[in-house]
Amino acid sequence: MTSPEERTDVPGVSRELADNVELVHFPEEEDRPHVPLTELATMLSGSRQHEEGLEENLSANFSQESEVLLPDAARATLPEHQSLVFGSQPRNRLDVFVPRQRWRKRGPLPTVVFITGGAWTIGYKAWGALLGRRLSQRGVLVFCLDYRNFPQGKATDMLEDVNRGIAWVINNAELYGGDPGCLYIVGQSAGGHLGSLALMAQCARTAANEAASGGGGVMKKGGGEDGKAPVAAQDSTAPDKNIATIELTDPATDTSVLAETDPLKSASLTPSSDPVGEWPAWNPALVRGFVGVSGAYDLVTLADHLDARGLNREMFGAIMSLDGRPALARLSPARVVRALAPGATARMPPVLLLHGTADKSVPVQNALDYALALEAAGVPVRLKLYKGKTHTQPIVEDPMRGGRDGLMDDVLELVTGKPQSHFQFPMLPSFLIDWATYVCPF
Repeated sequence: MTSPEERTDVPGVSRELADNVELVHFPEEEDRPHVPLTELATMLSGSRQHEEGLEENLSANFSQESEVLLPDAARATLPEHQSLVFGSQPRNRLDVFVPRQRWRKRGPLPTVVFITGGAWTIGYKAWGALLGRRLSQRGVLVFCLDYRNFPQGKATDMLEDVNRGIAWVINNAELYGGDPGCLYIVGQSAGGHLGSLALMAQCARTAANEAASGGGGVMKKGGGEDGKAPVAAQDSTAPDKNIATIELTDPATDTSVLAETDPLKSASLTPSSDPVGEWPAWNPALVRGFVGVSGAYDLVTLADHLDARGLNREMFGAIMSLDGRPALARLSPARVVRALAPGATARMPPVLLLHGTADKSVPVQNALDYALALEAAGVPVRLKLYKGKTHTQPIVEDPMRGGRDGLMDDVLELVTGKPQSHFQFPMLPSFLIDWATYVCPF
């Protein structure tokens, strides 16, 4: 644990906030395990496995051994693990990482839905492959979702794909040994943005439906109306919200971005503002926790920054548009959560935000501001800062480098409720990973 003085060195973290934010140090390079250069050829060819004491997860198809626990009816239509189709739109595909039989013998598995990042333009489900593989080796069933990228679709289309994918997972997790009532959503970068919006919209929808029906509305598995995706059964058990909250000072709000084209961004959203992204419907009561990794939560304050880094302002406005006009505020989780009615925020699961202090794609202030908004809305939230980490290091470079996989440990801690600390052998020599970090545009 770092001192309060050290934690206040992070921009945006005041001395009053320092005791409530966890700043994580990672081992220096000389403390990490290294791979001799003589092993590089075999590692690149894939002929050597560098996972310390771990079983290999199932990859392409279920083995005969894995089918023992499944009913006969399920075996007849058992799908493959890679690029499963969950919808009719382009890129409506997902990959599944299934734990070995020894984990499935213990009962239904906690289930994680990973929503990939990629600046809303180049996302691909394989970004979550390392996290999915590592979690599955520790008894967690993982589904990595794809969704339409721009220009195939705008943010609203991406939200539709994400919702459809989550609904598919809820209705099919049991086929793979998962527990749909023990669901966790993990979103990285753009995936953190989309996952946050989808979750808040579903909470707002269920709250409004219950209020309209006098509290008697219950969704049933296998249902669905007006062509919407089936929705999983209602879980009467309230999600665990025993996650420490944080206190944040309210930052100044930047309303200078796209003022002439986005009238919503300079005005406060109200509880009457309908959240975007509530279709297809699924039951948010099944979600036990949400993890945002290097997420983009306030698009208004990010627009100029992203434009300077290569995501053109006009293109960004087109991605984040409603009815043909940029709508950055309506599509900013940090602003939407402030406008949610109390009945909706009460349905939000605990939120864990993970962010690198050296993130140049989405500065850490974005996570600080979102944590403030969640805390102000009464949503249980915990913010964990990775000191010196960039936008992609927690999800890509660090798992390949070896040593402690901090992201995997933090997700696993949320899922299990127990502290985690696992160390991995490196997959590649450090100099290659350092070079990849250097040339990575994120």
